[in-house]
Amino acid sequence: MKIELLEKKHIQEATDLIATAFVQNEPLVSYIQVPLFSYKKICEEMVDRAIQQKMSWVAMKDDEMVAVILCRKVERPLIDKQTAIQICPPVAPVLQLLSDLEEKSAEFLQLPKENLIYFDMGACHPKWMGKGIMSAINMLISHALTLMAENQSNIITACTNKISNKLWTRQYQAIQLNEIVYDSFGYQDNYPFAGITSSTAAQLLYMPTAHIIEGLAKQKRRSHTRV
Repeated sequence: MKIELLEKKHIQEATDLIATAFVQNEPLVSYIQVPLFSYKKICEEMVDRAIQQKMSWVAMKDDEMVAVILCRKVERPLIDKQTAIQICPPVAPVLQLLSDLEEKSAEFLQLPKENLIYFDMGACHPKWMGKGIMSAINMLISHALTLMAENQSNIITACTNKISNKLWTRQYQAIQLNEIVYDSFGYQDNYPFAGITSSTAAQLLYMPTAHIIEGLAKQKRRSHTRV
């Protein structure tokens, strides 16, 4: 398996992979049954903009995309919220929840933004489920974090499921800046995510450079122990 910088040649495959994974498995998008066709248009725009920022990566095996992660500067979103809602109206409550995670966190608002990188989306090919899927994602994350640590960058990410939360908190000692419990999130007189059982809440997590370096070192020590 090899790692490549996300480029124009990857647009279609990365778009399909992300859109399908989120519509089928991501707690928020899948629960409210966002249509794949329109959600794919959002993902295509995001992938295209991620390419321009040159900090997103894909894992390839035998010319097939196994995994992809989209990263960006925190002040350069991959898509404007209103544009995304125009393209795919059902996604509005998802975007509002993600916005609230940031806008209702005093700690996030006070963070210096110059060297702050946002881990936006990640997905794996469905046929790799149970066949090293997390190792592919972990490989991409480790690669991206190594480069970001060299540039003294800090990381922010929104976790909507238990698996990603576990990765960031256990491996990189992520600091929780905010949390929104799904059952209590109101949107236009409704509670669109009440009833989600796979996860109970979304968290906004922050990792300073020192935590990233220590997490990468722990990972390296574990890999040497296994050998």
